[in-house]
Amino acid sequence: MQGGLGFTKDDLEACFTPWKPVEIRDMRETDEEEQRFGKDGLLVARFQKGE
Repeated sequence: MQGGLGFTKDDLEACFTPWKPVEIRDMRETDEEEQRFGKDGLLVARFQKGE
């Protein structure tokens, strides 16, 4: 990766204020054989639209 933006859990929750976090967790590292992206040190987040 050539750099980019980094967000903490608090940053993500602030950016997505209208939505409620369903899950915020550390990403799991994947190897080159897997068909998906995964790097240690990044966060994965899912948010749901609030009612």
